[in-house]
Amino acid sequence: MLELKPWEFEELQPHELLELWDGYIEREHHREDSEAYFTHWTANAFGGKVTPADILKPLRETPKQKKRTTVEALQEKFKGLL
Repeated sequence: MLELKPWEFEELQPHELLELWDGYIEREHHREDSEAYFTHWTANAFGGKVTPADILKPLRETPKQKKRTTVEALQEKFKGLL
């Protein structure tokens, strides 16, 4: 997802990795917003009443999670990368 080479990953500080991850999430949200906007216009071409917020709602909802330790939270966050 972050397109890091192994040697680039090894040289990163933990805070740099978190900043890269946050940037990735922000780019994904921007892409989703754009797609929802154009999907909204397509869905409403014949009188529908779908809003971009309706389209984004399932993507942005997060299930209620139990309180976890920092280590567990980071492992969960980066499980796809490890």
